[in-house]
Amino acid sequence: MQNIENYFNNLDQIIGKKIYFLRLDNNMSQAELAKKIGISAQQLQKYGNAKNRISTARLALIAKVLDKDISYFYQSYTGKLNLTPDVSIAPNISNTS
Repeated sequence: MQNIENYFNNLDQIIGKKIYFLRLDNNMSQAELAKKIGISAQQLQKYGNAKNRISTARLALIAKVLDKDISYFYQSYTGKLNLTPDVSIAPNISNTS
C-alpha cells in the first residue's frame, strides 16, 4: 500500500508545481486563480503544496482557466507504480490437503 501512496504523493507534488508555474506564466495571482475556479486562495495553496489532492473535475477547470489540456499535468511523469504484492507479509496458504 505504501507504494501506491508514494506514487500519488509524487504525482500530487508534480501537479501542484505545474499549477504554480503556469499561474505565474499567466501573470495570475493565487487569489485571482482561486476566484476563477471557485475556491479559496488557501485551498489553492494546499493544492500547490500537495497538502490536498485535487479532484479530476477541479483539475480540468484549472486547466481550462490556464489554457492547457488536462493531459499537460500528467505529461513527463515517469513514476512507476509497482502493484506486485509483498509476499513476505502474505499469510502462508500452502495446500495441506
